[in-house]
Amino acid sequence: MHAESRRGARSLLINGTVGVGKTTAAEAVGGLLAKDGVPHAVLDLDWLRQSWPAPPGDRFNFTMLLRNVRSVAGNYLDAGATRLVLAGVIEHQYERKQLADAVGADLTVCWLRAEPSVLRQRLARRHDDEPEAPR
Repeated sequence: MHAESRRGARSLLINGTVGVGKTTAAEAVGGLLAKDGVPHAVLDLDWLRQSWPAPPGDRFNFTMLLRNVRSVAGNYLDAGATRLVLAGVIEHQYERKQLADAVGADLTVCWLRAEPSVLRQRLARRHDDEPEAPR
């Protein structure tokens, strides 16, 4: 992690499977922080890993995610954010450590869960405008 963990900055990763509500929860946390006057940023990690093609052996483009998080989180922290709220999927403990190092602030992980039937409904709605999507 960066020296002094960027002046006491903290980060929260809202983790969980696709469709569980990570982005919605992260936005809600951001709203609460704003209401309390806490300088912060909300990052959807999916957008920071999106590029094509992903390199061989890195199907979900995790290396690019880490590169981008290091830059973007650093920019927010340097600009005065004291809290970073991240929404994304981290599956392994070693990825959690790599993400914490890239963020440069103490990282707490919150794992969201939902019933499979709820996830199916959410994903079906998400893909309503895609006729080729499985139902």
